[in-house]
Amino acid sequence: MKVFIYQGYIQAGGTYMAYHIGRVLHQYFGAEVFVVGAKPENVMFSYPIDFPVIARDSFEKSVAEEDLFICNPSFSSELFGLRLPCRKISYIQGIRTFAILDVFFDHYVFVSKFARDFIKKYYGIKGNVIPAFVHTDLFSCSDDGPARKTSIPITHYKYDDVVFTKFKEVFAAKYPDCPLEFEKYPVLPQHEFAGALRKHKYYLSLSCMEGFGLPMLEAMSSGCVAVGWDAGGSSEYARHGRNCMIARYGDFEALADYLYLVLNNHRRAEKLAQKGFNTSRKFDIKRFDNAWIKELSSFLSR
Repeated sequence: MKVFIYQGYIQAGGTYMAYHIGRVLHQYFGAEVFVVGAKPENVMFSYPIDFPVIARDSFEKSVAEEDLFICNPSFSSELFGLRLPCRKISYIQGIRTFAILDVFFDHYVFVSKFARDFIKKYYGIKGNVIPAFVHTDLFSCSDDGPARKTSIPITHYKYDDVVFTKFKEVFAAKYPDCPLEFEKYPVLPQHEFAGALRKHKYYLSLSCMEGFGLPMLEAMSSGCVAVGWDAGGSSEYARHGRNCMIARYGDFEALADYLYLVLNNHRRAEKLAQKGFNTSRKFDIKRFDNAWIKELSSFLSR
């Protein structure tokens, strides 16, 4: 059996998780793994195993019935489910990355109960939930809480400028005595993003819809107090008032209130940060590996 990970080296969280399914198949099942698609020169992530790359044309000509194909739903327009003769697994990690889901795969796994319930409702497809993982050794928390910056890190690719502007207007109108300082970051390599988070005390997520919402959990793993929208998939780990503060998307008033609360109630902020950190430890790579070993063992034995 050969395993093919479609576009496993594309610099996105979803394809990075697909790469790690291939790693599990290689390390625990002895599979020969290939990544379909080129590896970019500038990479955001670290890849513990350098899987060989195969061009798409060569892959489609050589793939056999006994082989296994791993693909994200963002490539649904390719209709691999109908065209490829091999066994096919789709790991659904987002619901905004495709217009119409490719419903012709053999097996579906979901990154969160939110993603699972959405797909079940609209497509009638069922499957197990395996959450994404946090590199807990990379996104870690030191004991320098008081020395951290109070400026709020903003990752540009995770918010809309119009939403960001509106939030700042609402906050300034409600709390003129509490000026906000933001620090915008471009898309960074993962180790640099982790280093940036460790410098900050707070994290504000303005992403409105996520299959899982890994950046917020990475911020919690880095010891930040997390505030943001209830992005759907973040409900897999986010507990309002216990390990973070989240508001329904569009409720700028509530979001402003929650950010003001943590900025001005240090004891509450410290408790949220500690609870958030404890929560993040449950989503490590070992849990991811064990869940996929069980899932793949069941699938491959059929």
